[in-house]
Amino acid sequence: MLLFITITANSDDFSRKIAQVKNGTLKEARAIWWGFDKEDATKCLQEAINSGVKKLWVDNVGYDWIVGPIKVSSNLEIIFADGVVVRAKAGEFKNRSDCLFDISDRTNVTLRGKGKVRFVMNKDDYQNPELYTKGEHRHTINIYNSRNVLVQNLQLESSGGDGVYVGSGGQGEGSRNITLDRLICLNHYRQGISVTGVENLLIKNCQFNETSGTAPQCGIDYEPNYPEFSLVNCVAVNCEFNRNAEAGINLSLNKLDATSRPVSISFRNCRVTGNKIGIRIISTGSGTPVGSGKIEFVNCMIADNQYSVAISEHRVKNLSLIFKNTVIDNRKAKGEAMRISSGCSENITGLRIETLTVIDDMARQPIKFFSQFSNGLVDSAVTGVKMRNSTGKEISFDSKAFLKANAPFPFKTIPLGLKALKPLNNIGRAAGSNLRFREKNDYLLWANAGQKILIKFANKPVHYFEGSFYRSPLEVIVWNPCGTIADKFGIPFDDTVEYMFNATETGVYRFSIDARSQTVSIETDAPGQGFAADKPLYLFGCSGQLYFWVPAGVKKIMIEAGGVPLEPSSVVLLDAEGRQVDTGVEMEGSKVLQATREDVSKPEIWSIKFSAKKLFLRIGVPLVPIFFTDPDNALVPKPNDI
Repeated sequence: MLLFITITANSDDFSRKIAQVKNGTLKEARAIWWGFDKEDATKCLQEAINSGVKKLWVDNVGYDWIVGPIKVSSNLEIIFADGVVVRAKAGEFKNRSDCLFDISDRTNVTLRGKGKVRFVMNKDDYQNPELYTKGEHRHTINIYNSRNVLVQNLQLESSGGDGVYVGSGGQGEGSRNITLDRLICLNHYRQGISVTGVENLLIKNCQFNETSGTAPQCGIDYEPNYPEFSLVNCVAVNCEFNRNAEAGINLSLNKLDATSRPVSISFRNCRVTGNKIGIRIISTGSGTPVGSGKIEFVNCMIADNQYSVAISEHRVKNLSLIFKNTVIDNRKAKGEAMRISSGCSENITGLRIETLTVIDDMARQPIKFFSQFSNGLVDSAVTGVKMRNSTGKEISFDSKAFLKANAPFPFKTIPLGLKALKPLNNIGRAAGSNLRFREKNDYLLWANAGQKILIKFANKPVHYFEGSFYRSPLEVIVWNPCGTIADKFGIPFDDTVEYMFNATETGVYRFSIDARSQTVSIETDAPGQGFAADKPLYLFGCSGQLYFWVPAGVKKIMIEAGGVPLEPSSVVLLDAEGRQVDTGVEMEGSKVLQATREDVSKPEIWSIKFSAKKLFLRIGVPLVPIFFTDPDNALVPKPNDI
């Protein structure tokens, strides 16, 4: 029922009641007493909030409450009447961090709706550079370093950031005891809700839907900013995460480390549908804290997402990752129902899958593990996995065989001793301009003292974004054979450097290159050159062939080749005669290419051919871990019989 009244800011009745609030005799008030203005109610609402009253009613007066940024006081309950619309005033919120309701460094706060109550912001306007400075923090409700907060029965729409932000930081005590109940977060620019640090968070009967605009674009995103503010006792019950541009549920906990409090996050009886990714776990942390933790999904339904569940970088040894009584309708998905991947060399521990039902009409496994390395699943349990198609036909899944197939492989490399190397030949061959190496790598070059060698270094961009991370020159540090720095130089963005190297010592020089997210290509015709492969050598967006030395007496050959989920690469292992002896085709994870030599009486040069989107290579024991670009360029050990 609408409340139609004539409001006079200085009416005797309202003035008397305001005076009673001020002297403490009246504990409950109505915001209209401070003078409602249908064009701009900011002053009215803010003064009412600042009055010191314990309970404040925001009435339905027949008009929207049009306001600028509002700061909420401690020890206050605000009740919004049925039908109230609080609307962000157009032209306000010029500061990128302005929020509709800001609850920062507060205690004992309640925002409660009676009936249907909407908080509406102007998402599209905030992206107009002629009107606003671009930003992603114009949240509808901001809860920061606050305690004992309840937000209940509200529909939050179209913010320039998050529907709700719950965070901790700075010198504050952090957020604690936060309850979100019966919220509908709809059409927000960054997230339905972001959580960056909290203890005791209860989210119940909420919806986080249709987020789109700027990354991460998720329904909910747990993403701490600081290791000291962890995620402790965070529970979501009976919630929905639907039709978000990226993940329905996203966890990115890489800022947490060994000093952080153990994580405890739970989703129970939740539904995740129609997102690009249903559940995405990017990282569970970068270190193992004291005390065990858990991330669990219990009695949840994941359906109709492009990718159902994607888990990567689970590095925390004492954190259990639990899926219990979960149903995944994978019929519309592009990949397996549960895709577990690793971009680090540590084994994955603590995976617990209990009573998982996967509905799928494609002939693919319900769970798949990918890794760039030879690590695997340890201390894990997979039980009660059931598969069925649309007709109800059940397909068996052998959980024991899955765990066995994805156990760690004992792959090792030998230390790279540069002083024990020399060129195999006196004349080399110009090669390598077609290869692209990403991130950090070591290029090795043998030279005599006084020798001058022309080397071409090319910076081949992957990204053309602005900013120093992308546009600044790639750094190269040249190390002498004795271990001192010989030179430093940069390879400019999208350019080539013809570097004249002047050797002052005889031996192997190491060029340490950080290509970051771009790539570097290197070419010279000097003999005795190669790339270190004791650590993963990262090839990006190229095809070609790399060679390696097999000494006499070596019988077993192992090359680790690691692909990346959704960006597969292929490799072929070739013997000294160019015959194919092992392959890895369209790899999204790793494979150890293996061969056994029958005749080990003489040394040989073997090779791999590859087509790489993102490919990681290592050479296993007992081989010297160096790849070279042509047989004439071989850099090999120094024994007398070579």
